[in-house]
Amino acid sequence: MVKVSQVSENIIKVHMKVGITISAWVVKHENGSIIIDTGIRPMAPRILKEAARFGRVQMILLTHGHPDHVGGLAYIQDKVNAPVYIHGLEIPYITGEKPYPNRKKPTDYTKGFSVKQLPGDSRGVFHSMMGIDPYFTPGHSPGHTAYYHKQDDVLIAGDMITSKNGRIGPPMKQFTANMDRAMRSTKTIQKVAPGKLSICHGEDLEYSQHLYSTFVNEYQSKV
Repeated sequence: MVKVSQVSENIIKVHMKVGITISAWVVKHENGSIIIDTGIRPMAPRILKEAARFGRVQMILLTHGHPDHVGGLAYIQDKVNAPVYIHGLEIPYITGEKPYPNRKKPTDYTKGFSVKQLPGDSRGVFHSMMGIDPYFTPGHSPGHTAYYHKQDDVLIAGDMITSKNGRIGPPMKQFTANMDRAMRSTKTIQKVAPGKLSICHGEDLEYSQHLYSTFVNEYQSKV
């Protein structure tokens, strides 16, 4: 069953449990909406329903191209035809040009529509997009990206981390391309110091320095 939770004033989390919890997000922006990740295909109609409450879908942002984050993309794009953005390092994987690390076969999740590289400058610093700041957080996948909603002070962490019992955990090992790099990317959490962390696989957490320090102390050899 697909469920919906209110993350903050302008952010809704659409989630479904299939062994693990899989999540996507809908963000209210002026007279429209932004979708962040599209979950798996059965989640797509509910994501669209929630997005429609706010108006036209203005863009789709992707944390990365793993199937539990882009499985609903083709269905949603067929309905809304919005620009889709992802880190440039992810494009060859999401378009089926090559398989992800530790995967045998490539898969094309775009089904013929275009995917754009997140805009940034020559230093690799991303531009803010409709009040959302992208942060490059590689490791779980080569181009994994987290998104910070400035107005609501929420960091949408995607698969940068997991959570359980009110604590931060590392990303799932079996699906992570480079765990050492993924753990280093968690420093973004401390850098941004958001009011809340919204996580794909797990519960959302109120951020505090103690929360992050506990995580670092537990996994300090990798952070």
